[in-house]
Amino acid sequence: AELIAWCRERLAGFKCPKSVDVHDRLPREAHGKLKKRLLRDAYWPDPAAQ
Repeated sequence: AELIAWCRERLAGFKCPKSVDVHDRLPREAHGKLKKRLLRDAYWPDPAAQ
């Protein structure tokens, strides 16, 4: 809530996030690259829905 309030004070309305998720750890592959697809699929399970 504090982060969103901070954004509302400093950014245009269309640039402010509607929600913020905080993760302890981000999913990574064996060689350290971020698994973006796992994060993306939580919000857009169907690629055509983006």
